[in-house]
Amino acid sequence: PIYRVIRLLGFALFFAVVDFLLWLLFAKTGEEGAASRRALRLPLALIAITAFACLPLFSNYLYFGHDMDYHLQRISAMAAELSYGQFPVRMTTDTLNGYGYANSLYYCDIFLYLPALLYNCMVPLGICYNIYGAVVTVCTCALTYYSLRKVCSSPRTACVGTAVYLLSGYRLVNVFMRSAVGEYTAMAFLPLVAVHIYQLYTKEELTWRDWGPLAMGMAGLVQCHI
Repeated sequence: PIYRVIRLLGFALFFAVVDFLLWLLFAKTGEEGAASRRALRLPLALIAITAFACLPLFSNYLYFGHDMDYHLQRISAMAAELSYGQFPVRMTTDTLNGYGYANSLYYCDIFLYLPALLYNCMVPLGICYNIYGAVVTVCTCALTYYSLRKVCSSPRTACVGTAVYLLSGYRLVNVFMRSAVGEYTAMAFLPLVAVHIYQLYTKEELTWRDWGPLAMGMAGLVQCHI
């Protein structure tokens, strides 16, 4: 019953977003509507790029990767410890036939709380993993475009750069062949780090808008792939 409620909420949210996008596109008519649709071209292009990069995640089965078993075990073990009341999770007591393992002390897993919480809501484990991959892809798209706009004068150039990065062979291999959760999560933060280090050396006057995103990017890297 819990999973049925979660599915209902998920479908309701999906259709609400679709209806909102359709309203933005077609609610206004005439010259005002045409101008509004032109302004939405770039966001819609980014949404399309993200959806294309997530396409294999929309299936009802998993693309088995090299590290898939280990990461699924991490998610299910974290979910169990959360259900026992352990927060933050530092020791998975059910791992290795009950001997336990200190996963969280060796591999950063702060971002895995999302699929672990979904698993505790009775969402099937494979779908939890696919949802996590889709969320990371969305974040990668947003942070990459934000970073490229810092150094690209043209929004179209930044959009093309985002597509190249999001659909790069190395990233897709990490997601679908290696199942390297830490690495493809870290790739969401790499553009922040690269662009803002570049700005440190090219701008004379620095503000929090320059070093703040760099600090967040470095913190993100540390929290997902030391």
